[in-house]
Amino acid sequence: MLLRLHRPMLLGLLLAPLGWLSYVLYVAARRDDLLAYFAVQEAWGNGFDGGRALAGFAAETLRSNTLAGLGLCAALALVFWLLRLCVRQRQPLPLLVYSFAVVAVSLAGSGYFGSRPRLMMPAFPLLLPAAVVVARQQPARAALICAVAAVASGVYGA
Repeated sequence: MLLRLHRPMLLGLLLAPLGWLSYVLYVAARRDDLLAYFAVQEAWGNGFDGGRALAGFAAETLRSNTLAGLGLCAALALVFWLLRLCVRQRQPLPLLVYSFAVVAVSLAGSGYFGSRPRLMMPAFPLLLPAAVVVARQQPARAALICAVAAVASGVYGA
């Protein structure tokens, strides 16, 4: 019964990792080594360190540029606050698991810190609490909020 009711979800669950798995197998074929993907990641200095690299980067940034360090700490606090809002908003469990997984992979890995925002881009469920707030606004105010967010995003990305 459960399988029949949720067949599209189960199909999505099975299809979702195929892109990553295809890339892993592509690298394995090119390097003639089944574990080549992980060797390539290691060569780039990427791996999973539980957030140690992030903590070190944040501490160093606070020491060398206090304002930037405080901005980084505020951004990290915002991510965790948004996760909390997603839970309080009672988002569906698959979205919550996805959000927590994206945040964990983004923040608990080692490597180049500049890639963290790029890794967080797929964490769209974190924006749902803000979307609810914007949807409750008058159209003109909602347009202004979206315009300010777009400009801020453009300035950050420049």
